[in-house]
Amino acid sequence: MTEKKKDVLVEKRMSSVASNDTTLFYEKRYQNFWTRIIWPVLFLLIGVMLLILLPEKSELIEARGFLNGDDIIAEIPANRVQQVAMGQATRFYPEERFLPMKSDEGTATGVIEGEVATLPRYPIQGEKGMLYQVQVKLKRRPNLLQGTEGKVTIITGRKSGVKHYKEKFFHN
Repeated sequence: MTEKKKDVLVEKRMSSVASNDTTLFYEKRYQNFWTRIIWPVLFLLIGVMLLILLPEKSELIEARGFLNGDDIIAEIPANRVQQVAMGQATRFYPEERFLPMKSDEGTATGVIEGEVATLPRYPIQGEKGMLYQVQVKLKRRPNLLQGTEGKVTIITGRKSGVKHYKEKFFHN
């Protein structure tokens, strides 16, 4: 081989080695940029979005209830009555068979809001064990018949969505 060809081959090798070195340098540089800056920022943003978007969860006690005059009598199991306090918000969902027939104005809403008015001292014996009959004062007088049965939900507290799922996953 001539000297010129050898020099050209050496230059090609050197330029390819140099370009590989610079490519590796930039790949490592950008790899570090992604692993040290971009990924942590993305995970942080996703975490903040989840905290913002997760709704609050209500802690509920569900029980059977019936309309008694202007109030609802809710039958709460004895093991859940410690969580109930006076003034807590409630919702009464009458069974569909007790709702008024559809009229020209439309149907009556099935949800009637109220709050716990009185807590009894002693339980009574029910079909499923000991029950406390809690009196619920309604915020509006429903257009329902005396003795209307339904489901009563007492809201005993609220948790953030994060706390709810944390307890759900870690069983605390």
